[in-house]
Amino acid sequence: MKQPDGSYTTQDELFIEAPPGEIYKLLIDFNQRHLWWKSNRAKLLNGGEAKEGSRVAISGRQWIFPIHFLMRIQKLEGEQLIRLEAEEGLIRGICEWQIEPREKGALVRLRWNGVRPKGIAAKLLFALVGDRKHSQHANRGLAGLKAYLDKSLCVE
Repeated sequence: MKQPDGSYTTQDELFIEAPPGEIYKLLIDFNQRHLWWKSNRAKLLNGGEAKEGSRVAISGRQWIFPIHFLMRIQKLEGEQLIRLEAEEGLIRGICEWQIEPREKGALVRLRWNGVRPKGIAAKLLFALVGDRKHSQHANRGLAGLKAYLDKSLCVE
């Protein structure tokens, strides 16, 4: 949704019948994101484990446009919040993965706050589709996360 200041905010969520800790472990393993979000690649740049201050490179495709940006992990809170800030690339803004424990699983939320396109390509993309395509992309990611966890937890 476009905000009065010209930035965008989106929020997409899905209930996943899996232990919140398992969801968190998968979300924080950036180098394995492609296993469950087929159109999105992430790479932890500092090596080792993700921690506050770590940088993550994100790439993929949104509609017909290639996307790429660099994020910094701002906050890791328990196994319930991963907050990143897009610092370089096509957008600037805050991305949060929120894991809200529920009976038999968790509500997983992907929220973007204060998103601003940077550069001609990003401004063109936002002018053409606003945040609608982003929300569709986020929902595909959430569905992929759910499907991956459903499959991996059934195998174990």
